[in-house]
Formats: sequence, C-alpha cells, structure tokens
Amino acid sequence: GNTSVLTVPVTSFSSFAVVEKILAPVLNSMPSSVNQEAITVSGSAEIGSEVEVFVGETSAGKVTADSAGSFSLENVALAKGENTIKARATRWIDTMHNESPYSDPVTIILDQAMPQIFSPTVAPKVMSPNGDGKDDETVFSYTLSKNSNVKLYIYNSDSLLVRKLVDMDQTLGLHQTAWDGKDFGYGLVPGGRYNYILIARDAAGNSAPVVTGYVDVINDVTPPNTVVSFGTGNFGDSPKYISTSTPIALTANDDSSGVKKTSYSLDGGATWIEYSGPFNIASVGSKTVLFRSEDNKG
Repeated sequence: GNTSVLTVPVTSFSSFAVVEKILAPVLNSMPSSVNQEAITVSGSAEIGSEVEVFVGETSAGKVTADSAGSFSLENVALAKGENTIKARATRWIDTMHNESPYSDPVTIILDQAMPQIFSPTVAPKVMSPNGDGKDDETVFSYTLSKNSNVKLYIYNSDSLLVRKLVDMDQTLGLHQTAWDGKDFGYGLVPGGRYNYILIARDAAGNSAPVVTGYVDVINDVTPPNTVVSFGTGNFGDSPKYISTSTPIALTANDDSSGVKKTSYSLDGGATWIEYSGPFNIASVGSKTVLFRSEDNKG
C-alpha cells in the first residue's frame, strides 16, 4: 500500500522572433545652398522599404524604394535659412515593424537674397598700352555684398570675346582687377572701343544685376603735329619779320587720341600760355616763339 512520488523538474521557455536589422538609407549628394523653396531628395535604401524624409524633425513625406533600391521624393519644402535633411527606412516582416537608424544628415541653406555689385568703376576709361608708363592699364574695381562666382569678360566691337579677366569664386568685399590691353594670347589688342560685362552669382544660384561698360584703347606713341602761321604784315623766312599787329596762329592735329591743348612761350620757356587763338607780339625786337601741343594720351 506504499506509494512513491517521482518529482521531475520542468523548465519553461519564452519564444521570440529574430528580426533582421534594416540598414539606414543613404542620401544622394545635394547642393549646400539653393534658391528654390522645394527640392527633390533622392537616395538608396533596402528594396521595398518605406523611406520617410525629414526636414529637421518634421516629416516631409514617404516613398517606397524601388526594385533597384532607389527612392526619390519630390517637393520637399524648405524653410529660409539652414535646413537639415535626413531619412529613415521601415519594413514589415510578418507582423514585425523593422525601423532603420536615420541616414547621415545633409544641411541645405535656402538663400533667396541676390548678391549686389556695389560701386563698379573702371579707370582710366581711355588707356594706351604702349609701354610709356602712362595709362598702360586700366583697373576695374567693385565691391561684392556676398561670396559669389564672378565673371569679368572683355569683348571687342564685333562682340567677340577678347579676354577673361576674372572667372572665379570671390569673397564679399572690395576687389580690383587690372587689364593690360592684351588678349588671350597676351598680344596687344588693336585700338578701339572694348565692352566689358561683370556678372556675380552666389552658390544658391542668385544673380546680381549685370554690370556693363566700355574702355577705349588707343595705341598712340606719336606726338601731335603743330604748325605756326603768320597773318598780314610778315616777310622773310629765317628770321621772320613781323609787326606788332601781325597775328600768329598755331594749328595742331593728332590722328590718334586727338589734341588736348596747345601752349606757347615768348620768354624762352620760363612761362607757358595756353593757346586759345591768334596772338601778337606787342614789343619790338628779336623774339623766339616756342610752342608745343599735348595729345589726350599725354
């Protein structure tokens, strides 16, 4: 009638599912600055995963990665200033929701303020690149309101590009660039009028109002020619005999830059009088008349 009791230990088990980790999306490269208020964000993620794009912490929308693992979400709205773009992918496995980490963030600046070109000048407006040390080059000066890509091009009267003086990124502030009157091959350009165009465009694509103007190039190494003539009441040649009422006239010409002024002296060059019309010698005796003319290139 005796009964034995057998004790058997029992171990309980908890069931669980192993969920495969989903990788974070990878965003395609984007410009650091834009001027449009909505952009397209694209990249790659696991095939068939649902990709959610965020601007800051705000969702901009969702899109499904295609059979190649690519995704593209259009009309992602930006706020003025700095925007941080990131994305996260999710995928359902049976009834399990699998969520990836965020992608590496990308910062984009919405910049709609166009650059300004302040105080553009060119001096001198007439240059003579003949190597005489005077007006051999002209200097372009301007001030940028913000960092910009700048182009300063020179064209001849036939609208053909002669020289690219500036074609580079420049920082805000004052800039000066000289032109020596030479073309792409560093040969002196022919005399004539040359037009220039100055363009500034920032990283976001905003452009400043275009600045245009001209520079006159005169290849002038020849001084003016001045001729003296005597009116009524003169005879002889060397020396010339005249009366105190005989008018003396000076005529100057210059085929290049033109005559700037003509002067004469009656005291051996101690003083010079700018010529404005025929003059007389008021006192009798032997006199020497000196005269000279200066062209517009000096």
